[in-house]
Amino acid sequence: MPKVYNPETIAAPPSNFVHGVEVPANARTLYISGQTGVRRDGSIPESCADQADVAWQNLIEILKAAGMGVEDIVKISVFVTDPADNAVARDKRTQYAGRYQGTSTFLIVAGLANPKLKFEIEAIAAKA
Repeated sequence: MPKVYNPETIAAPPSNFVHGVEVPANARTLYISGQTGVRRDGSIPESCADQADVAWQNLIEILKAAGMGVEDIVKISVFVTDPADNAVARDKRTQYAGRYQGTSTFLIVAGLANPKLKFEIEAIAAKA
């Protein structure tokens, strides 16, 4: 099980994530490319919230294929194109990952690979 770090000498994380995670020796590591709101049929929902649902569902399917689950995620990075979608990203992390105990980076970017995309998530998972 990963060891988490939230030193009392620095500000606490403002949301449900931790400042640091130490992966145990001999753990399998899975690096997951950025997942967007593109459905299997190639369609893209219009809202950021709907895109986030699809992206999280895609990420979970990749974890399952590797014999892992959201509890094995040690690092996520979320990219949105609208600063107003910070709350959407946070709510979706809670919806899909519960009381997340990994590290997290949130970025507001000028654009993603397709102008219709509003949300992207990439992850690193580890399992002993």
